[in-house]
This record gives sequence, structure tokens and C-alpha cells, in this order.
Amino acid sequence: MLPEQDHLLISAFLDGELSLEESACFKQRLLKEPALNQQYQVLKSLDQNLKSAFSEIESDPIPEALSNLLENEKPKTEVWQFMAMAASLVVVSLISFLGYQFSLQEHISVALNQALETRPSMEVAQLNEESQFIALQSFRHTNGNICREYVIKAQSMQEHSVACKIQKSWQVQVKKQTKILDLEHYITATGSQGKIIEPYLKKVAKGQALNVDEELKLISRNWH
Repeated sequence: MLPEQDHLLISAFLDGELSLEESACFKQRLLKEPALNQQYQVLKSLDQNLKSAFSEIESDPIPEALSNLLENEKPKTEVWQFMAMAASLVVVSLISFLGYQFSLQEHISVALNQALETRPSMEVAQLNEESQFIALQSFRHTNGNICREYVIKAQSMQEHSVACKIQKSWQVQVKKQTKILDLEHYITATGSQGKIIEPYLKKVAKGQALNVDEELKLISRNWH
């Protein structure tokens, strides 16, 4: 997730509010930071769609009957009509953006399920360009299900979670998000998030964590 400052920076660049030096620095960051570039492309597309929609509205001729009707209306009515039209365009663009975000989350969910299914503990897996996964341990739940404690790192955010294999899918039982500094924090995923995860593990974990051989055997049998 990008910080608010980067969102404001993207908007300022799209609106032409940056100086030449600031624009050059921003372009360099786009080349080096995939997450920033991805969000820039999304907002750039929305900006272009809005400008295109307004351009089409301005260029389309107004029917004579409607033109006469508008001329007889009070200026206040014209303002409200324009505001309603602009609001509709914003809603359409927002729906498109949310659709994109949902698609991205769906992709991450599929990749996460695959990582839980196939990756042994302490092996890093790439979910997408921005997110990395590592399982910390696997264990048996008191109800007999197999569960995995894992961490997902996405830029400066870390999600510490536990998921259990219920029937044929992995279902998240508990999770906590926190800020981190680097990948090494994966294997020390304690601290504030431990206040939620650790008590859960003590409550539901049956016996010791599975060893490497036990994990590999279960992976080969789809955790059955």
C-alpha cells in the first residue's frame, strides 16, 4: 500500500503541478519502483477517462429543443445538472478502479492459496511484484485440521496470519497487519502482532510444530 504522500505526488504530476526537477525525480522513481508505477498507471488511466468523457460531452451538439429548454431554466438548475453529470462520471471511474483492485486482490488470494499448499516453512515465495510470502510453521489444530502460521510482506507492511486447511481450501483464522522495515522481520514476526497471534496459537495448536519431513509428506498428499 502506497503512503498518502505518494498518492498526492502522483496527482500533482498528473495535474502538471510539479517543477521540472520534481518531475524528473518522479519519473526516475517510476522506473525503479514497480508499486508506484502501477498505481500511477491506474490513476493516469482514470484521469484520461475523465478528460475524454468531458471532452465528448463538450463536443456533442445539444439538440435545439433541449437548448431552448436549458435557456429558459434558471442558472442554478444548469449548475446542478452539471454537478450531477460530473458526479456520475466520478462514480463510473470509481467503479472501474474498485473492479481493478478486486481483480488484484483475487490474484493475490489465488497465489496465497498456492503458496500455502506447496511451500515448506521458511521458504520465501513471490505472490506478485510487490508481495512476498513465507510460512513460519505448520501444526495440527486441536480439531484435527492442519494449520500454517505465515507472513506476507508488501513494501512497508507485514501481515502475520494463521490459516487452516478446511475441506479443500485454506481459510484464514486470525491475522494482524503491522509496519516493518525489511524481509528479515519475517522470521521475527512478534511484537505488537504477537498479542493476537501468539495467544491463538497457544489455544489451538496441538503438540509441537511439524518438522520438515512431516511437512513435505503432507505437501505431497495435498495436506491430507
